[in-house]
Amino acid sequence: MKVLVVLALAVFSVCNADIPSQEAPKIDLERVRYAAWDSFIDMTFATMELVEKFRKTELGQDVEARITQSADSVSEYIAALSSQDFRIQLSEEAEQLKAYLNKGLTVVSNTMEPIAEDLLAKLQTQVEAMIPKTKSLQTQVSG
Repeated sequence: MKVLVVLALAVFSVCNADIPSQEAPKIDLERVRYAAWDSFIDMTFATMELVEKFRKTELGQDVEARITQSADSVSEYIAALSSQDFRIQLSEEAEQLKAYLNKGLTVVSNTMEPIAEDLLAKLQTQVEAMIPKTKSLQTQVSG
């Protein structure tokens, strides 16, 4: 009899159980999404706090000073490049370099021209000296 009562209670308790609706997973998914965003926001704030603490340290101030100095140098360099004075100076120096190179090429050309003429004359002499020898070889091969 006790077994029958326990069985009856078990059946009724199962029948009265609330079956979760199909929307329950959505609610759980939303909870997970909100929890993820909350974690992300918490990590973002924690990172921002760490950055602020780092900036207050001596090393952080040194790094920030170097970054600022580099940015200032870049700004000055860009300003110098875009200024008209720099362009004029660059054009003048380019003209000076062109004149210097032309002068150097003229010196090299003047120095090399006599040497080249001498080599050409020697080569012509040697070719003329070889002509009779080649004619005699040609007659030997033909004859």
